[in-house]
Amino acid sequence: MLKVIDNFLSEEICNKIIKDNLSNFKPIPELPHVRRCTSKFIEAPKIREELIFIVNEIRKDLTVDSTFEFIQYSKDDHFEWHNDVRLNNPKTETISAIILLNNNFKGGDLLYRENLKITKSNINVGSLIIFPSKLQHKVNKITEGFRYSLCCWFYKDNTKFKSII
Repeated sequence: MLKVIDNFLSEEICNKIIKDNLSNFKPIPELPHVRRCTSKFIEAPKIREELIFIVNEIRKDLTVDSTFEFIQYSKDDHFEWHNDVRLNNPKTETISAIILLNNNFKGGDLLYRENLKITKSNINVGSLIIFPSKLQHKVNKITEGFRYSLCCWFYKDNTKFKSII
């Protein structure tokens, strides 16, 4: 299940998010051959509430963090094939959500891989993509400009279930 909602955010709101958050990025502490970009976590309560409403139509028993990861990809930045499920974490990611904030860059395609079939997402500024966290996906290398996105993850919090043994 891959759900795309065009115009989830207006271009004006996307531009404001970018403008208001262009400082204090931190490099991602992963290996640069796997993921190379900078990010920071920001609050966006109105967007979060709208997103919760949409995801609740799909599944109601999930929690979402209070912040979004605001990601900046610049020239040569990328994220190789991965999924968003983290092993040995009490927060088991179930649904991933990405909002594309701009389109004035080259490269940076968001691709999905399922059963050896690769699909390119054709999304526009303000588009929201919701998909299962176990779905393999990647961001191709940026060749020109900057690519900005907001990401968040809906999860089942397994810390509530403690072992009785």
